[in-house]
Amino acid sequence: MMGMYSSITGGSGVELAESITSTSDGGTIILGYSTSNDGDVSGNHGASDLIMVKLYPFDIKVKDYSKDFEEFYLNYDISKREVFATYNSTTSSIVVFDFFDITGRKIYSKKFQVNPGNNRITFPLNNNGVYFGNLMVNNHLFSKKLIVHN
Repeated sequence: MMGMYSSITGGSGVELAESITSTSDGGTIILGYSTSNDGDVSGNHGASDLIMVKLYPFDIKVKDYSKDFEEFYLNYDISKREVFATYNSTTSSIVVFDFFDITGRKIYSKKFQVNPGNNRITFPLNNNGVYFGNLMVNNHLFSKKLIVHN
C-alpha cells in the first residue's frame, strides 16, 4: 500500500535505481536504468536506457501540540458519582470536550475557554461502563478511556 505522499515512476518493465543524491534546493536526484517503453518512460533505445528522476523538496509544517497541553486525564470519583477531566494548558484557547459511551452515544459535551495552568471540568455519571473523553484543541484531538465500575 502506498503512503499518502508517494508516487510510482517508470513503466511496465524493470526500473533499477543505481545512485541517489541530494540537491542544493533540498530535493533528490535518482539515477538508474529502465527497460520500459511506457508509463513515465518512452523511447527505449535498446535493452535498457539511463533514466534520471528529480524529486522536489517536500515542505512539511507540523505544530507541536505537546506544548499546548502537557497533561489530560479522565477520572471517576466514586463517592460523588461524577467524572472529572483535568488538563494542564500552557496557552489560552477555546476547546471542546466530548464524552461518549462505548456505543458512541454522546453523554456530555461542553465548549469553553481554557486558561494557562490547571483546568478541570466535572459532570455526574451514574452508570458503569467504558467511556471515552475527547478534548479538541486547535483541530488536534486528545483522547482518553475511562472504565467505571461501582
